[in-house]
Amino acid sequence: MDPDPFEDPDLSIGGRARNALLHDLSSWRDQLARSIARNNHGLQSDAISSAVNRIIGRLLFLCIAEDRGLIKAGTLQQIHGSADPLLAVSELFFPVGDPWEEVAKKGRFHYP
Repeated sequence: MDPDPFEDPDLSIGGRARNALLHDLSSWRDQLARSIARNNHGLQSDAISSAVNRIIGRLLFLCIAEDRGLIKAGTLQQIHGSADPLLAVSELFFPVGDPWEEVAKKGRFHYP
């Protein structure tokens, strides 16, 4: 039997943290995919996978932004507790605009 990757004394704290994060992400991804499939019977697996990846990616982005003080602490909890979470997220991001607009104007980024 393989040792528990979270308790393996040969792993550094960072290694155990990485394993725990990957385990949690895998579990959340599986649960979210099952929920999407259950509520959208006609959706193909590649569309479900794409939706799951986008959702989890955006949640991680919000977690990092909150952690770094880019958005107010408690924002994720506020979104979770709102009557319309999609509206709450939309209100958070609509005022931001296009982050690449200034770069393109200054000529540092060239579109193909």
